[in-house]
Amino acid sequence: MAKAVYVGVDSKARKMRKAYVGIGGKARKVKKMYIGVGGKARLCYSAEADKFGMAASLSKARSLLAGTTVGGYALFGGGGYDSDAKKGEAIMDAYNASLTRTTAASLSVARQGLTAITLGNHALFVGGRSGNTSFGTVDVYDASLTRTTATELSIARYDSAAAVVDSYALFAGGRRNNGLFTMSQSAVDAYNTSLTRTTATPLPSNAYACAGGTVGGYAVFSGGSSMNSDSTLVETIGALEIVRAYDSSLTSSQAAPLSCPRAVHSAATIGNHLLFAGGYNSTTGKYLSTVESYDASLTRSTAVELSSAKNGLASATVGEYAMFAGGYKGNSDAAYVATVDAYNTALTKTTMPDLSVGRYGLASAVIGDYALFAGGISKIQGPAYKYQDVVDVYSA
Repeated sequence: MAKAVYVGVDSKARKMRKAYVGIGGKARKVKKMYIGVGGKARLCYSAEADKFGMAASLSKARSLLAGTTVGGYALFGGGGYDSDAKKGEAIMDAYNASLTRTTAASLSVARQGLTAITLGNHALFVGGRSGNTSFGTVDVYDASLTRTTATELSIARYDSAAAVVDSYALFAGGRRNNGLFTMSQSAVDAYNTSLTRTTATPLPSNAYACAGGTVGGYAVFSGGSSMNSDSTLVETIGALEIVRAYDSSLTSSQAAPLSCPRAVHSAATIGNHLLFAGGYNSTTGKYLSTVESYDASLTRSTAVELSSAKNGLASATVGEYAMFAGGYKGNSDAAYVATVDAYNTALTKTTMPDLSVGRYGLASAVIGDYALFAGGISKIQGPAYKYQDVVDVYSA
């Protein structure tokens, strides 16, 4: 468990976020501090990532939910079930910096497979599905957790990716139910801080289950599946290696492709690096442990691999660490992965203590010094899926 030190500022206790000491005329960051207690050295401060523990459970167990942050809250909205006709939920759980859970106003439409991101003072929960219906709904929460709605997506869809560049939140790709068929999409919708929607240049190929993130002055989207399928996000077909970047004027450009096709992977930014981790390569039929890094000039390099090959993982950036948690790696009870890997700004990997339950389809959100990983789906000792309400907390 990470430890903390507090100092008094204006008669209030303030948590010390970083500590430095002078060595050889240079400021060096302190990673750990110890104090003597009963003749023994006891850790009193740590700047390194670690598992903090568990937060209060979600108000209802569910998978394929979405998470993001606004004001002083980490939000987990929507979700649903692979069984039960792919029914969606409208629940919105909110956690404050003390990890106390409250329930905010429900989504305007119950749905799973939605996408969430923070833009300025707003948290956007976008798209999704329930049963055979796809939605273009955009629910917006402000810092007081008041919900409004913005203009719908240009095309109703779910399983899209999101990234922010400058004053825009971009939502790229996805798939939609179209009667008897499910069609992958290439549309890219951009919302500014006034929540006005514009349409950016589409992705070069229809794709769902791609991953998005921000580095330098770009929103970057990678991989995904181009096939029209109503299958779950376990073993997608038609994976892509395309990487598309959008600058602050929404001009798009092609970046160096991924080293191999991948879909159902995850992205996180740490320092000057955007990491794309895990996924499934339908060409080889293998789950992936590789981690690819793009810098501010969109040059691609490779980081240390994940501790386990997997897809359907969640990611979060907290403090000076990008974390990748959970996932799925094959058709067995042991396929539901609990591993958590953290990368610092030098792209050094640390393997954290495991999640309380191995699972995929979980969501992440950050509040203060905590990364929360919530919900998901697992299979434990039997043929039936088990939907999870657990919330694992990691600190940095």
